Amino acid sequence: MRPLTKIFFFLISIILHSCSAEDPLPTSGENSFFTKLNGSPFVAENWEHFPGGTQYGLLVSVRDNSWELTVSNTSGKIIYFYINNVSDPDAYLIEEGVSRLGPNPAETPTSVVIRNRNLDLLFLSVPQPEPEYIRITRVQGDSILIGEFEKITLTDPENPNNSTILTDGKFNINRNTLNQPEQ
Repeated sequence: MRPLTKIFFFLISIILHSCSAEDPLPTSGENSFFTKLNGSPFVAENWEHFPGGTQYGLLVSVRDNSWELTVSNTSGKIIYFYINNVSDPDAYLIEEGVSRLGPNPAETPTSVVIRNRNLDLLFLSVPQPEPEYIRITRVQGDSILIGEFEKITLTDPENPNNSTILTDGKFNINRNTLNQPEQ
C-alpha cells in the first residue's frame, strides 16, 4: 500500500472514531441536567411522544421561589425535583417526597420522586440517616438556577426495602432560553 493511501485511511479512521465517541447529549452548559441513576447516565433529552409531538426532556416551573424540575428521556422514567423556597445559594435538605400528582411547588418540601410515563409512582425521597442535600450554587430570581447533588436515595413506596440512587447530579437552568428554538 502506498504511503498516501495509508495516511488517507488513517485520517478517515480518526474522523469516524471521533464521530462515534462523541456524546450527543449535553451534560453541562445552559439548560442541561445530568445524573446517574443506579450508576447509569440519565440525561435530560427531548423525545417524540407521537409523530411530530416533541416532549421536552427538561421542563421547569417556579412559584413563590419554589422550583419544580421535570426531567425525562427515552428511558420511560420521569424524575421530578422540588426545591422549596430558593432565595440564595445554599444546601437544601431532601425531605419526604409527595405521592400525589401535580403538587404546588410552593407547598411541596424539597424532595424528589420518580414516575413512569403512565405517571405511576415508582420511587420517592425519604429522610435518610445521613442527610442528603441539593446544593444550589447560583440563583437569579425565577429565571436562573444552577446546582448539584452528590447522592439522593429514593425508596419504592410499595416496598421500602427496594431503593434507587441518584448520584453525581448537576443542572444549569435558564428559563429565559429553556426549550426555545435555537437561532
